[in-house]
Amino acid sequence: MKNSTACLLVASATVFLLLAGCSRNLAAIRPAPAGNQALSEEWLNRGIAHVIEGEYQKAISDFSKILEIDPANGSCYYHRALVWSRVGNFERALADLDDALALQPENAHAFTERAIVLVKTGEYEQADSDFAKALEINPLNEKAYNGRGVLRAKTGEYDLAIADFDKAIGLNPGYDRSYNNRAIVWTCTSDYSRALSDYTTSIRLNPANAVAYNGRGLIWALKGIPKRALADLNRAIEIDPAYAQAYFNRARTWKQLGSLELALSDIEKAMRLAPEKKEYKDMAAYLASRLKAPANPL
Repeated sequence: MKNSTACLLVASATVFLLLAGCSRNLAAIRPAPAGNQALSEEWLNRGIAHVIEGEYQKAISDFSKILEIDPANGSCYYHRALVWSRVGNFERALADLDDALALQPENAHAFTERAIVLVKTGEYEQADSDFAKALEINPLNEKAYNGRGVLRAKTGEYDLAIADFDKAIGLNPGYDRSYNNRAIVWTCTSDYSRALSDYTTSIRLNPANAVAYNGRGLIWALKGIPKRALADLNRAIEIDPAYAQAYFNRARTWKQLGSLELALSDIEKAMRLAPEKKEYKDMAAYLASRLKAPANPL
């Protein structure tokens, strides 16, 4: 089993800050009156609560109401950008982060988040610049180191990526995402022992980390230990039943064990969850041909 599908990096966690009323002193945009600032703070905290509950449209609605009465609220632009990013609207996320940074040019969190979005949109040079700016403002920003590590891994600079993940973990030894991302880079370089160690630490720190269970399951499969692989992949799917890559990796493990019917069942689930993935379709077609049955993605 090759590890070509192992190198899927995890985006850095976003940071929601209970801040309100942050503004710049521009003639064109005046701070809201005191009464409006109090209302803005109430709506901001309510919007953050909606985010925590997964009610993203309600959060966007609250943040937008704030900006109607307090257009100088850079913190609100920042928080609305985080929600736009979570729902995959990167264009609006970048627009709000631009506004947040115009109002709060020393907001390291906003530079970090904009860099993360730029990585997602493939604008790596600008992302690198934003990570550098975030670290210039706050050299203890572990999330910026983690995000830049993801960027460097995506561009094949594995040694530099490892150095950034090391720095993030040194700043925050409980940062499970950096252990997870470092494990992915170890997997890409076929250092499976270190990958196993980092995935295991990530799981210890966050037992609900489906990505780490999926990654560790893949390592067990690559090492030729399919039963342990299945245990971890089962757990990943139990945590996140919509995790297409875990179904794909479990299908490959069933195939490794010769259980082609179970492999086909899993790959069809993966196809339903991520129909754009060519590698899923190719595997389904192969399994169907072996079983002399048509692949059924529906």
